[in-house]
Amino acid sequence: MVPKHDIGGITQQLFSKMIHLLNVVTLIQG
Repeated sequence: MVPKHDIGGITQQLFSKMIHLLNVVTLIQG
């Protein structure tokens, strides 16, 4: 079992990575 705070940290990292990717794609398309 993974502690809940670890899951939250991983989710936050994935979320920030997704936002970064979206920003890069927007810059490329713009």
